[in-house]
Amino acid sequence: MDDKDFLTYFDNLIKADDKKILENTENIITTLSAVEHKGANKSENTNSPLGHLVSEDLQYSIDRLLKGTVSDNIKTKTAFSTALLGILRNFTNVQPDKYLEYVDKITDRKNAVTKGERSHFLLSRLIGIYILIVSKRLEKLPNYLDIYINIYTSLLENMNEGNW
Repeated sequence: MDDKDFLTYFDNLIKADDKKILENTENIITTLSAVEHKGANKSENTNSPLGHLVSEDLQYSIDRLLKGTVSDNIKTKTAFSTALLGILRNFTNVQPDKYLEYVDKITDRKNAVTKGERSHFLLSRLIGIYILIVSKRLEKLPNYLDIYINIYTSLLENMNEGNW
């Protein structure tokens, strides 16, 4: 990636007001789109858990944003969620079913260091799922009703285990 400011856009998300959050989100999307359009880094990234056509830069961006939603800082959660939604709306090469599997992996409550962090991981899981639903990408899967049932069942299990 040639854009020296690319990583700064992520840092600026945390510090920004609402208008700047949208501006930095647009900068991330524009930069990723330019890289995809140029064909730079467009080789098939078969190692990506998000699909075989996901570039390393797109994978990095989704990974960083999803991990940012685990933050205990509400402003960080909001900013990173906004950017993640923008990316999912703009990059249809991210496979929704693979994305859901990745959300489960990143937000697994076993990753929480303390018991208090569990709620942040579970909330982040909800955010990740909600973003996919709002992006209108989930309905395009032939088994989307089964996915909704699995999500609902998983949430019920977590509630019954007292993880909220």
